[in-house]
Amino acid sequence: LNESSYVGRQLDIPGLIYKGEGDDADDNVRDVISQLSLTDYIHFLFLNTVQRKASVEEVNGLITIYEGLNYLETDTDGIKSIRPSTSNTNHDNIAEVTFDYISRLPEFYYFKAVN
Repeated sequence: LNESSYVGRQLDIPGLIYKGEGDDADDNVRDVISQLSLTDYIHFLFLNTVQRKASVEEVNGLITIYEGLNYLETDTDGIKSIRPSTSNTNHDNIAEVTFDYISRLPEFYYFKAVN
């Protein structure tokens, strides 16, 4: 979790979530990532680690955790989204919590046998 390889600072290679440190990069959240809904962002993180989307229970449970940590905001229509921050840290924070959860899944360590 502390390696931050999804940030894009390793060998100047663009990261999973953030632009890299090249000449035209400014360490902002990638445009395609910043336009994802909260649920789609959770699915994006799951798809990149365990090659599946999060279940409804997982999405709802993770959103409850994010709310408790004040990473989210709710608009007037009741739609939850990632709270903007000056240093874009809430995408990092949500990724860290999500990856911590994923690291505890048994499927991360075992694959079902194929008949």
